[in-house]
Amino acid sequence: YKYDTRDIFIDPTNGQEFTFKLKYYYSITGQDYQKISFSYKKYYSFLQNSWVQPVFSHKSVYLMTFPEYDLLPFIAYEYLGGKRFVRGYSSIPNDNDNSVIDMIESSNILFHSMEVQSTLLEKREYYSIELGLDWVVFLDLGLSCRNQHDFVWDDYLISYGLGIRFFLLGTELAIDVGFNPY
Repeated sequence: YKYDTRDIFIDPTNGQEFTFKLKYYYSITGQDYQKISFSYKKYYSFLQNSWVQPVFSHKSVYLMTFPEYDLLPFIAYEYLGGKRFVRGYSSIPNDNDNSVIDMIESSNILFHSMEVQSTLLEKREYYSIELGLDWVVFLDLGLSCRNQHDFVWDDYLISYGLGIRFFLLGTELAIDVGFNPY
């Protein structure tokens, strides 16, 4: 289910988006599992009359996987690092970095991200190809656990960084560089 109040054709910089997903995975030989996720993203425009016109957005995600982590097949694991959640961490951390690996590989995730995005090259048609370029500054915060009720509020991952967004032929290509305190 998706509820989106943005006008994506005229002004996608104001509004909100709520998404609810329920997925059931049937296994022929192993354990069946389910994933439930809630996502909420809110967009705010500010400095309307300036030349920059940035957009602030914040996104929150809650992802649950059933049954417990120990009963799941390895393809059902979720990873807090990588491009999907906390940017600036590898989704498959180094084997000798045990302090972070238990926080990254899990089955339940709480995630929050804040971004400021603004236009560098306005989207236009150049020689019948639509092109555009934006810059982004972000702050990500994530928390994970292997069992639904075992979140440890002190074991969170945080990252910050910057990126660019290429808009080409109606598609968006995102390149982000994230940094983390570890």
